[in-house]
Amino acid sequence: MASNLNVHNILTSTVQHSSWIILDSKNVNHLYAVNEVSAGAVQACTIDSQGFLGTPTDIITSGGDGPAYATVLSSRAVAVVN
Repeated sequence: MASNLNVHNILTSTVQHSSWIILDSKNVNHLYAVNEVSAGAVQACTIDSQGFLGTPTDIITSGGDGPAYATVLSSRAVAVVN
């Protein structure tokens, strides 16, 4: 599956220091961002029909502030490796 990501807006107040982003292959209206902040964070955002990134729908700690890799598992969970 090939996808394109076009940046229409940047939410600097809510999506900070992202080192990895990934689209959900089963639902391309969901984007996950791994952020290099003090405790580390993973944010889930929606993408509307025109490609605009919405505000985060969920934010959880990733347990580390270093660069990270993320993937969406077949169980629909998001795995993060710091």
